[in-house]
Amino acid sequence: MSGSGSMLSSNPRSSISLGELTYLRRHYEIPDTISLHAPAKAERPDWHLPGWVCLYELPFKEGLRFPIPRLVVELCEYHEISPEQLMPNSWRILMSLEVLCERHKITLGVADLLRAYYLKAHLNDKGRYQLTTRGKDPPLIISLKSGDKRWKDRYFFVPFVSLGLPADSRIPCSWSPACRLRVEYLWDSRESSGRLKSILAIPEAEREWSDLLSESSLRQSSLWRSVEKLPEDVAMSRPFTLPLTGSNALERLRQAKKSSVGSSEADREVVVPPADPPVLTRSQTKKKKKAVRDDSSDPFSDTVALSFPSNAAAYSEIGPHLGEIDKLLWPEDDHRMEQVGTDGSIDTTVSHLFQGLQGVIWLKKKIKSLMATLKEVRSQRNDLRGEVSRLKDSKKESDQLIADLKAQLESKEADVEKLRVTLGQVDDLKAEVASLENRMLVIGLEAEIQCRGVMASEFRDGKADSWDVPKYIADLEELEKMRAEEITRAEELATSFGIMTTNDLVVDD
Repeated sequence: MSGSGSMLSSNPRSSISLGELTYLRRHYEIPDTISLHAPAKAERPDWHLPGWVCLYELPFKEGLRFPIPRLVVELCEYHEISPEQLMPNSWRILMSLEVLCERHKITLGVADLLRAYYLKAHLNDKGRYQLTTRGKDPPLIISLKSGDKRWKDRYFFVPFVSLGLPADSRIPCSWSPACRLRVEYLWDSRESSGRLKSILAIPEAEREWSDLLSESSLRQSSLWRSVEKLPEDVAMSRPFTLPLTGSNALERLRQAKKSSVGSSEADREVVVPPADPPVLTRSQTKKKKKAVRDDSSDPFSDTVALSFPSNAAAYSEIGPHLGEIDKLLWPEDDHRMEQVGTDGSIDTTVSHLFQGLQGVIWLKKKIKSLMATLKEVRSQRNDLRGEVSRLKDSKKESDQLIADLKAQLESKEADVEKLRVTLGQVDDLKAEVASLENRMLVIGLEAEIQCRGVMASEFRDGKADSWDVPKYIADLEELEKMRAEEITRAEELATSFGIMTTNDLVVDD
């Protein structure tokens, strides 16, 4: 059935937009000859789009490149499922085995694979399948991930022919129930058992999936035979940097030095050059006129400018509206609808109408809820009116109370003046303390950076044998103890100073 596979499917909507397709093509080195399609709102991974197949981004992150690996093709052909139905760890196992066997010159087929693994339907995700080891047999690929997050909403569609499958392939282009899941295991040959034993004889350090699917390993395998090779003099290792403290001591040092001299850093404006967006044009022919979209507008805008006649109305003839409504059909959408077909277009329309009907029902319920809320608000408004009336009656008492408070306020003005003088002295002391604290911070950060730099240099030059680690730790503990005592004395001094200042003030009750 063309169109949607399950209109109420639990699969999430894809978060990949049309603007991301160029990034995906460049980042995962997808050839320009392979078309990419960003899913529409109603399209899901189980959407049956004739001539197209859905692929998740996660396998590409782990090293998948076109064409699809041989073991993936053989496994999907045997069980007659689409590659998109495989769980992430299944992709890791299949691609890692292909790299490992190629590295050690071991020929491994689907018959050998199913001696060590079997395909199992996922308990929580209907339609997805994962490779599971048989009984207590040791796994061929180790250190797999225990779970992946936020990967089910990152998918897109590619032409089915781009998978590089043979003409007689039994792989469906959309979701399909797996066959031969419970078929009794029939392969039992010495050659197959010997190949598996050869793989298990390889050290475990060489059978970790993260090492097998690293960039350097994949570039030496046939999985990336269509990917451009890197020059031999390009280093694959990444530079190592020695970090400071987790609180970014160097940045804090710079800020502290700037604040100590009273200088403020000027605002900096980072100008990012805009990326070259793909040129999207829309043309519609009506009679002998041609309307072309303005290239100066945003090509990624979700809005379309429509200009209806001033005398048009929703209940008038449809003629004045057709010319503007035709602008809503883009050439790219027209091409996709031609590929989907009449049934697929009807299914998409039904899905959108169903969603619109749900929205109308939700709005109706929302209006009822708002009406009940309005009734409650009106009742509260009547109560507030009664409260306002009572407040007006007590206004005279409030005026008298305000007059008394004003008299008391005038009598306290002298006391406030004295407090202002004292607070001015306190502010001067606070400013001096803040200056000293800032200086201490600068000195401490400079010492920290210098100490870490010296230690890192000694560690790099092999002079760390002279470090007296127990003494350093003991000195640090003694220093922290001394700092705690100094902080306690400073707090006691501040408390006594506050008590002394309060006692010196004479305030009339």
